[in-house]
Amino acid sequence: MNRIFLSILLLVISFFNIKGQDLTQNIWGNILDRDTKIPLEGVNVVVVNSNPQKGAISDSKGYYSISNVLLGRVSLKFSLVGYKSCIMQNLELFSGKELNINIELEREVLAIDEVIVKASREKALNNLAPISARQISIDQTSSYAGSRNDISRIAANYPGVSNVNDGRNDIVIRGNSPNGLLWRLDGLDIPGPQHFSGIGSNGGFISMVNYNTIANSDFLTGAFPSEYGNATSGIFDLNFRNGNFRKREYMFQIGALGTEFMLEGPFSKNSEASYLINYRFSTTSILKALGLNLGYAGQADYQDAMFKFNIPTKKIGTFSFFGIGGNNVFKVLFKNSDNSTFNEVMTENNDTYYTSGMGAMGVSHLYHLNTKMFIKTTFGVTGKFENVNIDSISLPSNAAIPFFRSETSKEKLTIQTFLRYTINSRINSKTGIILDRNYFNLASYFRNIDGSIKQFDRNGIGEINLYRAYTHWQYKVLDNVTINTGVHFQYLNMNKTYSIEPRFGVNYQVTQNNTISLGYGHHEQMQTLHTYYVSTNTPSGVINTNKNLGFIRSQHFVIGDQVKLSSNSTLKVEGYYQYLYDLPIQGGRKSSYSMSNDGSTYITPTEDSLINKGTGRNYGIELSLEKLYNQGYYYLISTSLFDSKYKGSDGVLRNTAFNGNYILNFLLGKEFKIGEQSKIIFDIKTCYAGGRKYTPIDAEESKIQNKAVFIDNLAYSKKQNDYFRTDFKITYRLNRTKVMHDFFINIDNVFNTKNVFTQIYSVRTKQLEYVYQLGIFPTFQYKLYF
Repeated sequence: MNRIFLSILLLVISFFNIKGQDLTQNIWGNILDRDTKIPLEGVNVVVVNSNPQKGAISDSKGYYSISNVLLGRVSLKFSLVGYKSCIMQNLELFSGKELNINIELEREVLAIDEVIVKASREKALNNLAPISARQISIDQTSSYAGSRNDISRIAANYPGVSNVNDGRNDIVIRGNSPNGLLWRLDGLDIPGPQHFSGIGSNGGFISMVNYNTIANSDFLTGAFPSEYGNATSGIFDLNFRNGNFRKREYMFQIGALGTEFMLEGPFSKNSEASYLINYRFSTTSILKALGLNLGYAGQADYQDAMFKFNIPTKKIGTFSFFGIGGNNVFKVLFKNSDNSTFNEVMTENNDTYYTSGMGAMGVSHLYHLNTKMFIKTTFGVTGKFENVNIDSISLPSNAAIPFFRSETSKEKLTIQTFLRYTINSRINSKTGIILDRNYFNLASYFRNIDGSIKQFDRNGIGEINLYRAYTHWQYKVLDNVTINTGVHFQYLNMNKTYSIEPRFGVNYQVTQNNTISLGYGHHEQMQTLHTYYVSTNTPSGVINTNKNLGFIRSQHFVIGDQVKLSSNSTLKVEGYYQYLYDLPIQGGRKSSYSMSNDGSTYITPTEDSLINKGTGRNYGIELSLEKLYNQGYYYLISTSLFDSKYKGSDGVLRNTAFNGNYILNFLLGKEFKIGEQSKIIFDIKTCYAGGRKYTPIDAEESKIQNKAVFIDNLAYSKKQNDYFRTDFKITYRLNRTKVMHDFFINIDNVFNTKNVFTQIYSVRTKQLEYVYQLGIFPTFQYKLYF
């Protein structure tokens, strides 16, 4: 198999590597004030070390354009009196697509000699985030080995994040449940945008968010600013990029995991309005045809699409219309399953038919009231659905018996608005409100042999409202000392639960290359609708005993030190302590159950009679050493040492399901030029992580009951073997006149390491068996920009 892939690559290289003339491309973008978002006129933009020197001056709308720049890696310097000069380094310029670099310049607090800031593409875009926040730069991260073009898997490379599940892209932050993460897209809070993900889940097989359509975005892992709420572990604040309003551009991409088309361009030649549209459908059948194990014994198909229309006006501000959506179908049959099946826990003795989908659409309006104030309002509609049919297979006849049905849906209307006010170069604020109206229909139940309902698992239909408000103030005491403070308020009308959440942070730039930061955040989160509407079946009917649950509450403390070792490399250390309380636990009996483990399996918990009396704590230290692309290579070393514990109603302090205790990631990439117009790039990633904790199965009792029986008083006391995986990727990139070709082969788990996924009780063999994760997993992709 590997020889076939290598032969294809060599053929592509020999076919395309033809000597040609020097090729050029255009660079353009928009320059704004970082606080006020006012366009900056007169900014001097220079291509560093160009000969003859190339550059431009931004116009009254903040736009600049530099034509006919030689392809390759380039650096840009931006300078304007009264602002800190900025250099963007090692940007890749290739054929087929113009390079769009938008930037925000920061005002100088004190008028001193010119300060040149090497733009840090790992520093958060949100300048109100004091700590535990970083920017995900798409041009830097899209080449990571093992990422599968998935924004969630890209995030898993950073310190504090753990994902040792080859089949899902859950983002586990500092030992927290993955459901504690908030997803935000262009200012709109959205459901977890994953394929094969249920309503009560934040992870899935692959993300609907396509990295070809995303601008640089922020990823926050704790003590986040007051504008974010209803989350306890982290924030993924994504931004769609705008289409190119200067010219029409196209992209076609085909690979083992999907085929997609993208087009962007101007609505007219006389305006700055643009569109961006992308559509993708799965091609996993290619891998199945090649005999590769995808981790399930069945059929899985998905498709997704996105769009963004950006429409600036002369007098009434800028309007943006955006949307994302996708659906998927998964069918796995008992007759096709065996003990090597990754999803054995779902297919043992069952036929499963699963469909789900997610969608979000919004319109936003940004309007400047004056040069110091602007207001942005967003209205959006989001939704998610999940349908599950499970038939039990009677042995040995293999007859299908109706067993379980689930038909669930959730829709949400959201309106949010905020006012950003920059009082002066030292003080600015952000104040806003968010109103959510949720509509839901949750119906899941077990069936009798004749098809009638035996008992409800969940049952609820109706509407609930969540109201949120926040204010945040930033004070730059000096050019090197910044204080952030704020408060977030939220209220759930269903059970009249509310929270007041203070936030605080300080950044102290000790030297030009060393910054010390402190952060504190009080964070609270409502339960999932699946939790509120778990059914308790009583002789008098079905009741929902979880409806009065309050919020999960968290106190998060972080201290960090960041050192710029050079203009391209950064050493960062953070230590944290997080105390969680009011976690839902069992109220009717002593049990190890706690909501802190939610998301650790494919099955959404159905515990009823829960009360807010559970506690937990996470603490650890994180270190990262990162070098961005420079001199033809990059590297990232990230490591985390952590401990994650909780207490259920039995009062025992236990490991959480996510307590791996340690994780180490090493990533390295190197590019080599082949002639003047092509290059070959090698990327490698190695991950070594502590094995997750699990609850042992009572083998003898399982034989008696003919199903897995877990030993509750030993919950999460056992440890799986440590996780080890190495991924390798080789890319060939060729520039031609107005066209760029990009072809890669990626091999996940190149050493075919057998990592344990879980332990099960098999009803067929009457024994305990291990289910293993993916073995060697090669994929490929060809991309064309034109």
